[in-house]
Amino acid sequence: VGTGVRHNVNDVDQLYPGGRVLVFWNSTFTSSVPGVGSGRGTYGYYTVDNLGTAGKASANIAHLYAQDQWTMGNLTLNLGVRFENEKIPSFKPEIQENAIEFGFGDKIAPRLGAAYDLFGDGRVKLCGSYGRYYDWTKYELSRGSFGGDIWQVYYRSLDDPNWVPTINLSNLPGRDLWGSASGFRDRRVPNFESVDPAIKPMSQDSTNLGMEYQVGRNSVLTVNYIHNNLVRTIEDIGLLVNGDEVYLYANPGEGLATNALVSTATAPFNIPKPKRQYDALQLSLNRRFANNWFFGGSYVYSRLYGNYAGIASSDEVRAPGFTTFPIDQQQAAGLFRSGGNCNP
Repeated sequence: VGTGVRHNVNDVDQLYPGGRVLVFWNSTFTSSVPGVGSGRGTYGYYTVDNLGTAGKASANIAHLYAQDQWTMGNLTLNLGVRFENEKIPSFKPEIQENAIEFGFGDKIAPRLGAAYDLFGDGRVKLCGSYGRYYDWTKYELSRGSFGGDIWQVYYRSLDDPNWVPTINLSNLPGRDLWGSASGFRDRRVPNFESVDPAIKPMSQDSTNLGMEYQVGRNSVLTVNYIHNNLVRTIEDIGLLVNGDEVYLYANPGEGLATNALVSTATAPFNIPKPKRQYDALQLSLNRRFANNWFFGGSYVYSRLYGNYAGIASSDEVRAPGFTTFPIDQQQAAGLFRSGGNCNP
């Protein structure tokens, strides 16, 4: 029996120095603020973007677990369970301290393992295990929708082209063409209503079946089968409203994310549930060192398949050498030496 706490901190300050300036020569800007309408200066208008990510957020992930092992004749059982309590903080604690909270009852992870000595002499062992594993929610979500990412756009008339070299966030000459009380357009407004109330944590199930057979006095033949399956994930599902980004954070294919949010001429459609399934069969033969020689080798036949690659964008076309992005659909075989055993 045990317990522990993981403390996560994200302290970031990545802002565009002085703002990003864009000049729209001899152009007219139309504000979406009711009653403001269109406007321009003598030479058009310009915008200054206060763009970047800034702020600090932190929270704890507490866990409890219990595990024990029992041996009854030729059978050994290893059983356990893990509970987690996770808080996903916001970067605007003055508005809301936590964006999402998962209690101990939301993240229950069983661990089941068994090994059986088939003949009681240790020569043939059968084993199997099952576990559910929860991922902790990345703070990219908090940065994107709960106050970390900043995108404020200032629209001003351009009445003198000599202004351009000196324009920045501290120097905004010209008339305000946006027309709101704040004086700028906020394209990343913190939205704590964008989370599905029924959202569940990301999890994956993993199953392992195996056999070990002692060949002679010095060699062991091992057969292992691994099956990993994604249960659900958390994603941002977005659309454009008046040119601004609007997101729903949910489990794709469940709850409020059953139907796609459509902002163009695209016809409504159902959001598929994410699928990422990995199956592998491993054959190994190992001979311990005896009579001045040893041997170890294995063959793995595996398949990774689905419509969800994970947090890496593996569907992007990249030049050879970029190997940090996994392939979301692959079937492969290989020869290599890897660790593993039949202990539950």
